[in-house]
Formats: sequence, C-alpha cells, structure tokens
Amino acid sequence: MTTVTVDDFKRLIHPLETHPLLTPKEANNLTYQIIELLMDKPCTSQLLQLLARYLTPQAYDALVEERIINHHCGYPLCPYSSSSIHDGEVNTVAKRLNMRAYYKTRYCSKRHYQCSEVFKRQLNSDALFMRVDLDREWFTEGSIENGIVLLEEEEGVVKSLNGLTID
Repeated sequence: MTTVTVDDFKRLIHPLETHPLLTPKEANNLTYQIIELLMDKPCTSQLLQLLARYLTPQAYDALVEERIINHHCGYPLCPYSSSSIHDGEVNTVAKRLNMRAYYKTRYCSKRHYQCSEVFKRQLNSDALFMRVDLDREWFTEGSIENGIVLLEEEEGVVKSLNGLTID
C-alpha cells in the first residue's frame, strides 16, 4: 500500500494554489478530493498537518467514515486495514482497554482513536470558503500547519527526553 505524501497533494491542489480565498463550490470540491485521496491509503504526518489548513472537524469526520467504509482504521496515518488486523488481537486489546464499541468499529486501537481526536480538536471549524490566506506558502513561520501537534510526535519527543540527563 502506498502512502499519500505532500507531493501527491500538491498535484491535487495545483489549480487552486494561487487562490487566497475559495468559492463554496471550490471548497466543497477540494474537500471531496481530499477525502477521495485518503479514503484508501494512509498519509504522511507532514501531509496530515498540512491538511489542517483545509479540513473542518465535519470534513475530518467524513474522511474517517469513508476510511471505515473501506475497511481501514479511521486514523489517516494508519496503514492497517480491518482485514489485516486479526479479530483476536483487536478484541483482546479492546477488552483490556475497556473500549466502547465506538472505538472498536472505527479504529484499530485506542491509541489511534486518541491520536485522531487530538488532531480533530485542533481543526478550525470555520467553513473552508471563509478562510483567508489559503495561498500562503506551506510550513512557513506562523502558518496553521506549524501549530498542529500530532500525538505520535509528542510521544516521540517524550521518549527521547527520557534518555537525557542534566549535569
């Protein structure tokens, strides 16, 4: 399974990259194209951070639903499909973590549910066609995507700091 990267997204957004403001039609089309791009494949963490510029919480929920319909974990960074996860493993983990049915049916693990929720809560709820400066260069100082924190990255920082000592 291939992973969707920022370069793949560049090709998708190329016709709109000079538009500082999108029309409602352009915004809806872009949202559907993003969902279509990610409903069958995982993406990189850099792309997920970038998509925070273009997704609303509702659009993210739609993306999660499409991934579920296509038998993938709802979290866009997860490469696992429901067919590659053994039922026994999922059920054992779900029982041990005391997960409600919601987690079991939408995500491969509680961790991915939590990662997904952390990302979703950082999304802007304004409609995409109302957002300005969409043509701003990506990952520059003060850009939206630079402020997005992914739970996996934070966990990695904590793990690396655990090995440090202060003299």
